[in-house]
Amino acid sequence: MAFLAYFWGIFNHGFTYDFRLSGFFESANYLSLYIGPPLLLGVYYVLHGTMLERRGELLNLASVTVMSHALFLTQSYAAIIAIFGALGLYILVLLVRARVGILKLFTGLLVLFIVFVAIAVSQWNSRKFQQFLDFENRSSSTVRLEIYDISLGLIETYPVTGVGPGLFQGYYQTKGPDILERAPMEWNIPHPHNVFLAFWLNAGLLGLLALLGIIALAHIRFTYPLVALWGIVIHGFFDTPFWKNDLSMVFWLVVGAILILQTYESSPPKKRNTRIRKRATAVRRKSTPTRKLKA
Repeated sequence: MAFLAYFWGIFNHGFTYDFRLSGFFESANYLSLYIGPPLLLGVYYVLHGTMLERRGELLNLASVTVMSHALFLTQSYAAIIAIFGALGLYILVLLVRARVGILKLFTGLLVLFIVFVAIAVSQWNSRKFQQFLDFENRSSSTVRLEIYDISLGLIETYPVTGVGPGLFQGYYQTKGPDILERAPMEWNIPHPHNVFLAFWLNAGLLGLLALLGIIALAHIRFTYPLVALWGIVIHGFFDTPFWKNDLSMVFWLVVGAILILQTYESSPPKKRNTRIRKRATAVRRKSTPTRKLKA
């Protein structure tokens, strides 16, 4: 997806009006939402050297580099916060489980902090970053806060059933002026820009409880795809990483991987396989005829 975004960008079709990399998506946020979870898993593989061959490790490092650069070009601050937040949580988990030395863990946290600060400094004078920090005039931050106000107002009106899947924009446009008591600054808003509000409004209270239940069940035992799920959840505080076909696919792939590893990643199957191999070896030895050596 990152390479396709580059390809579209070369032909001047992969950037938004404000020069953010979007590929063939209509929004740069969609690209950042899509490549965020695999980027986190790629970083995990690089840190743990899970590739068996050196060529595989170099390929994985190259893919992480490409995805990181593409994510940076999307200029999605929510995605950047999600990536660093998920990696920071993973380092804290390692600290609690005492799997790595304390010095290495604090070094990792320090490196994350330095890289995060470096990215913030590189964006400090950009127009988008200044709008991100502007909570008084019309900006991306004030518009998002306005979306949250309207979403909470709709939840107060429809607390159990929500408004129904795919109907948020219509209710936003018709009910928004009454909730704000003025016209909203933006009219074409398809999602609440928060995954929890989106589940509540699209699937009702039961949908929200189902999401919270899935997240809770995923934490019964630590498995490494949790790092990707943390990225999705943290990004979900600022955007909607589910109610879109490809983003839903990524979400369920991550949840499915967690379920599979929680169910089957244990020692008993390995022991059973070992006993089977031993029995097979013993039978093979018994059935092999012995040859007498000639004098």
